Amino acid sequence: MLLNILLQRKEESYYLKISVHQSSHNHSLDKYAYRRLPKNRLYLPAEELVTMDMLRKVGLSQKKILRYIRDNTSSEPDMIDVHNLLAKLKREDERGMSVSDRVAETLGRFCESDRFAAAHADIDQEGSRRISMCITKQTSHMRVLFSSFPEAMLADATDDTNASRYKLFSFLVHDTMGRGQHVQHALITDERAETMRLAIMQFKKCNSSWPDVRSIVVDKDFTEIGVFKSEFPEARALLCRFHAIKYIQERMAKTDYGLDALQRERLKPMASLIVRAKSQEEYNQCLDYMKHELQVENSG
Repeated sequence: MLLNILLQRKEESYYLKISVHQSSHNHSLDKYAYRRLPKNRLYLPAEELVTMDMLRKVGLSQKKILRYIRDNTSSEPDMIDVHNLLAKLKREDERGMSVSDRVAETLGRFCESDRFAAAHADIDQEGSRRISMCITKQTSHMRVLFSSFPEAMLADATDDTNASRYKLFSFLVHDTMGRGQHVQHALITDERAETMRLAIMQFKKCNSSWPDVRSIVVDKDFTEIGVFKSEFPEARALLCRFHAIKYIQERMAKTDYGLDALQRERLKPMASLIVRAKSQEEYNQCLDYMKHELQVENSG
């Protein structure tokens, strides 16, 4: 590239003037190079774009769409071109739709792909905004699992699972191998009793075996215990062993009991022993030791 630039003055202002500009390409110029430009690799008329959108909606993979374009059109795209095209078609398809509308559409497609699946969204209206308070999803396999093993159920909550900080509220059961298997997933906005009750009510609606639940293990959130006790009156709500031990140790660490560091260290293993006690006698022995260390009368 050759540039000839002049500095000129006009009254009180200075400006640059390009008098000579000579440039050349640093690559070969031919038909192949022109066709390999990103904007030329994939050029489809309107009727072909309609076909691409249809293939996207039926769930055809990007690899198969790429093969279709190369076999049926004059374009020679790369995989990234197909990826960008499908993303553009999806954005245009979703334009004008609210998040709640897209949630409903997604759940509808989910149920269409699995005949006996169940999905539901509870929408709350706040002024002009529509907020999905609870989104539940259950495959047909999950429903079969629960109907086969309804006696013991585990509830687990995971915080901040997406950019909107939704909680993943999941139900699990034990299969014949003793492994935990999910039987429902629910995305909830918060862990208030009213919100969790929405997920539980939808679960009961879609699973007729729910009265057979006899025990429910929950994590450290005591709000869950109250909700499950009210919705499953015949079941016993239990705090999971890990969080029970952690809760006892945290209580012992509080300064309200006036324990010194040595006492807290001696009592720390007792939290695990008392939770894991296999008999009433073993439990009473651990409890008596803790009362002795805490200087609490046995009658209390």
